[in-house]
Amino acid sequence: MRVLELREAEIELVELEVAHIRDQQYEMLKRWCQQTSPTLDRVFAALERMDLAGCAEALRRALPPGP
Repeated sequence: MRVLELREAEIELVELEVAHIRDQQYEMLKRWCQQTSPTLDRVFAALERMDLAGCAEALRRALPPGP
């Protein structure tokens, strides 16, 4: 996903290995997290840029309240 700034070769590999688009999004997000170790705020922002704001909101609700 270009939103996550993954290499084109990595994107193509995920597209070949993973059939469903939602699963591709998950796999690309997972790889991005492994490569960049982002903060939660960056994860939320990435989800929103990927048009997955509902996922970002569900994640916010699932996390314990911060200090």
